[in-house]
Amino acid sequence: MKDFKVQTSNLWAFIASILIFLISLYIEPKYIYGDQEHYREFFNYCFYDGYSHAMQLFCYQNTLGSTEPGYFYLSKIAQLFLEKDVYISFANAILVFLLVKVVFKWYEKIWHRYFFIFLVVTNYYLIVLMFAAERLKFSFIFLVLALLVAKQWQRIIVFGLALFTHVQSALLIATFFISKVLDKDTKLWVKIIISIICIIGFAGAFLVMQEHILNKLGAYSEGTEEEGNGFISMIKTGIFIFLAGISTFRLLPIVSGIPLVLLSYFLGSERIGMLAFILYVCAVIYYKKKADLLLFLVMLYFTLKTPSFILNILNYGVGYVSNG
Repeated sequence: MKDFKVQTSNLWAFIASILIFLISLYIEPKYIYGDQEHYREFFNYCFYDGYSHAMQLFCYQNTLGSTEPGYFYLSKIAQLFLEKDVYISFANAILVFLLVKVVFKWYEKIWHRYFFIFLVVTNYYLIVLMFAAERLKFSFIFLVLALLVAKQWQRIIVFGLALFTHVQSALLIATFFISKVLDKDTKLWVKIIISIICIIGFAGAFLVMQEHILNKLGAYSEGTEEEGNGFISMIKTGIFIFLAGISTFRLLPIVSGIPLVLLSYFLGSERIGMLAFILYVCAVIYYKKKADLLLFLVMLYFTLKTPSFILNILNYGVGYVSNG
């Protein structure tokens, strides 16, 4: 029975990933403006044969404003064999494959598990990851993979890869370890070890990417202050954390999500809200083993937001179109 379940999860994950790969091959070439202008410039020109490794890194930093090494080295390898649109389509397929595997791992074996998978694959935030937030997408591949590996040391390594691919993943990694430390079922010695590893790991990552982190924090914070929507961002982000608490009848998701709410004041609700939404979904599925009616309604809302984003790409070459 167990073997059949594993085979079923692989089959559905494979079908979903193939569909996403083909859809991505159609949509991805049409996304040419916005952030994708910079990503395309980086992929097509920063690995010129005449450039030294240091020059390639400088080009990467200058083009994308990033010093995170993960995405750079993944792209450096990929450009030897693949065109950018094919490369990103493969990445999208891998992300969806892993997500479906996680749903099969956590979700109770009932009929609406398949409806939930549909809502995951068509979710607005996932579509944004697949076609707009490119570096964050690769970081999420590692984050989801970490949920599937069996051993704790493997999970720590994969989390580290996620962190060095996009520093923003630290916020989700932190909430994961906060929940482990605060969980009453976690043994004291395990809590101590986890705390020490987290302190050392995050301190090391900050030292390595200190300049990049401070620049990003400054840029996001300045933008949020200029728009005057810091408190609005906190409210938007806080809604997901509140929903996580009332849906699971647990205080732990709220405590784990408080750092996201606070940071959204400085960093805005667009990216941080996405992370809070993911925390909400994961908390419900992890604790309840299935989606409740409230989560289905929220998921359906974000699925209904997807068509406009895709149509913007097809019509204007960019997902985000200003009404002004």
